[in-house]
Amino acid sequence: MKSCKHEPCLPQEKVWSPTKEGNPTTTRKLYYCVKCGLINIIEGKKAKSLGHFQNCLAQLSKILEKRRKPKIIKSQIRLILKELEKNNISDDFAYSYEDQKEIFIKAVQKYKCIRRNLIIKVL
Repeated sequence: MKSCKHEPCLPQEKVWSPTKEGNPTTTRKLYYCVKCGLINIIEGKKAKSLGHFQNCLAQLSKILEKRRKPKIIKSQIRLILKELEKNNISDDFAYSYEDQKEIFIKAVQKYKCIRRNLIIKVL
């Protein structure tokens, strides 16, 4: 996924588009990026940076260590972060925080066998 430093359109240039709620009849005026044309359909909590998820991995590793479970090793952390970067998780135009959480959980579970509720606990 190619990264774009999104530049939102002016308020009077917003376009009508279906919302993320799933009901195709629900539309509203939304911002779009003047550089790449991506429509900002984000609803809910604002997206977090990659650094937030790095901190979550560190917290998760500490929790596992306290429980005398194998901690997340550096190579696994690198692979998880690479997966997050590949999905361009810091793109606040494309993802809400809820979307990011799902991507993060799947990436962690891909490289380390950890229960979902434990991952959610550090988010």
